[in-house]
Amino acid sequence: MKHFFAALNDLLDTITPIDQVENLKTFAAIDSITRTIEQSVDIAAHSVEKLRKFRWEALYAIVPGESTKHLPQSHYIAEARFALRQAAEEMEKDN
Repeated sequence: MKHFFAALNDLLDTITPIDQVENLKTFAAIDSITRTIEQSVDIAAHSVEKLRKFRWEALYAIVPGESTKHLPQSHYIAEARFALRQAAEEMEKDN
């Protein structure tokens, strides 16, 4: 499971304000990996929520909405990393 979380963390490093198309491809990969984890692994509901929070924060970093565009992209990337770390810790604790 650690390699999935490492891959997700590495994907966050590829998000840049310059290339929106590549960012959307990155989000597709993030979405695919997190949904695969959610559907393939028996994990607790609170860990699923952390993965979803990670996914949303990554999306906000790429495509900020009206209520989220006032903060810089780096804020959402940091929030995504925090949610990912929490999900990994909770999943490790549950096992």
